[in-house]
Amino acid sequence: MNGRESQALEALDKLRGTSAVASGSTVREMEAIKSEIEYMDTLEKGRWIDLFVSKYRKRTIMVVALFFFYQVSLNRGHQ
Repeated sequence: MNGRESQALEALDKLRGTSAVASGSTVREMEAIKSEIEYMDTLEKGRWIDLFVSKYRKRTIMVVALFFFYQVSLNRGHQ
C-alpha cells in the first residue's frame, strides 16, 4: 500500500465512526483490504490490447455501448 497504511486506517476510522473503531472492525477491514491487494498482485496482468482481440471484442463493444447509452439517458433526464 505504498507505506500509507496508517493514513488508510485513519480514513477508515473517520468513515466508519467511533463504534467501529472501538470494536476493532476498522482494523479487521484494513487487514482484509491488505490481503486482497496482495492476492490481486499475484494474478496475471492483462494488457489493454487484450480487450480488442476476437475473444473479447464483442463483450468490450457491448460494455462501451451500455455505458454510452446510460450516459445519454442521464443527460436527457436533466434537461
